[in-house]
Amino acid sequence: SLAADVKEGIHLYRYGGRIPLAEFQQVVTKEFSQIWIKIEEDLLLALKYIAVNDGAFDLSATGIRGSSTTWTYLINDNPFGNPAVSLAASRNIGMAAYAGILPVLYWPVTLMVLIWRFVGKRRKNK
Repeated sequence: SLAADVKEGIHLYRYGGRIPLAEFQQVVTKEFSQIWIKIEEDLLLALKYIAVNDGAFDLSATGIRGSSTTWTYLINDNPFGNPAVSLAASRNIGMAAYAGILPVLYWPVTLMVLIWRFVGKRRKNK
């Protein structure tokens, strides 16, 4: 399939100065938008050859058969690293800046909340 072919060589986009994840999404989105046209064409072609034998559809003439694939579940199938790296390398500069600033701003806020609660409890106990 096209997605598998693109995924196989997607790392080469980095050498060209492009962002692999963004390029993969762009190519796959373009192809996915054409999938309904392909499905409709294949369905109409298959419907021409379906025969009915004893009240049941005989799909053997259409070439349609059951799945012969097996599924393999991977623990981590993310070739682009962790989400923070993917976010920082994205084209969305606002989200990348937010992801970078959040850890710097978050720990002081947490510290202030803890101090505020501690002081509030002490005042309450007096």
